[in-house]
Amino acid sequence: MTSILHTIAAKSDQLNAEDLIGGPRTITITGVRVNNSEDQPVWISFEGDNGKPFKPCKTMRRLLIRVWGDDSSVYAGRAMTLYLDPEVKYGGMKVGGIRISAMSHLDKPQSFFLTETRGKKKQHTVTPLQAQSAALPNEPTADVINEVLQDAEKAARGGVEEFTKWWNSPQVKANNSLARKIVSGSLPGTEDRMSAMQEIAAKADEQAQDDAVTEDDPFSSKVAAE
Repeated sequence: MTSILHTIAAKSDQLNAEDLIGGPRTITITGVRVNNSEDQPVWISFEGDNGKPFKPCKTMRRLLIRVWGDDSSVYAGRAMTLYLDPEVKYGGMKVGGIRISAMSHLDKPQSFFLTETRGKKKQHTVTPLQAQSAALPNEPTADVINEVLQDAEKAARGGVEEFTKWWNSPQVKANNSLARKIVSGSLPGTEDRMSAMQEIAAKADEQAQDDAVTEDDPFSSKVAAE
């Protein structure tokens, strides 16, 4: 698989919502810089940011404070999962924005009603991010690869619709879409299995259609009765 995600990256000095079109991203913080900017006073550097820090909006800064406290000096080494929320508005228009879905150093899921716009609040839920899934491994173990491929094939045997549900399920999207990258062969030690999964799913659908015809076709029943 040859990804084209890098070709749509915004030319900017920060992480943008468009950078998360390909799916959620789990980042590990390396440092936090606080300045006097009115719009973007907090710059969060993270591993592999390529000089484009995450600059959380006021709503997400409120969330960070509620979960981790206001002392940003302790944030380094902690991790969180960012995702694209297409419902975020700016100037009355839905332009999309970066939101936080999971954080390390959190014992249980927490929900907060945070101010989104003047006079309006929205509930935000953040879940615990386990330390072992904070960073995406460069080379998943053979056991991990086999487990993912077995789950993928099991879903494919249910047909295209079932495989699509699996592909878009929260567990597959978790951990920076590790399962997707294994199936698509975009990680070291893996090979592209997507074509094989599509073939399995297509055959499953064909078999289901054949079974339906045999069961519902009155002529087939008549022949069988004779």
